[in-house]
Amino acid sequence: MSKTNILTWMVVSLFILNILLIGLILFKPVRRDKREEPKFYIIKTLDFDAAQEKAYEKLIDWHRAQMQTSNQKMMTLKNKLYVTLNDNATTESIKDSLVRAINAEQLIIEQTNYKHFLDIKKLCKPDQLSKFNQLTQELSKLFSPQHPPKHGKK
Repeated sequence: MSKTNILTWMVVSLFILNILLIGLILFKPVRRDKREEPKFYIIKTLDFDAAQEKAYEKLIDWHRAQMQTSNQKMMTLKNKLYVTLNDNATTESIKDSLVRAINAEQLIIEQTNYKHFLDIKKLCKPDQLSKFNQLTQELSKLFSPQHPPKHGKK
């Protein structure tokens, strides 16, 4: 085979590969994370109507604001704690007070989460309460990145 034929085949092959690659990029279905966002999973599981969804959105906004505040406080406290590792003059009482402050903020986070789900329960109609009770069995998995709940259950 001559150099011209080899070059022609290479150009044609590269052209075909480029067309295939562009086709894969354009027509490839968008893959989403295997687990749904918890908000949509809860709406679907509890079979919320439009009014319930709207009220739930307000609860989510409140919850996110509370969690953002608590998470910022938690990060600040943890940074203060870990900076003490560099200071040989740090006393046990300073370290212990920071650990207690972190624990107190974690308590606030858990109480906020619990209140959030109580508020969701209040949104439920009587026929949805059994679904909510079933959902409570999945809450720890729902918010765990490693073990999302199986979506087949209802």
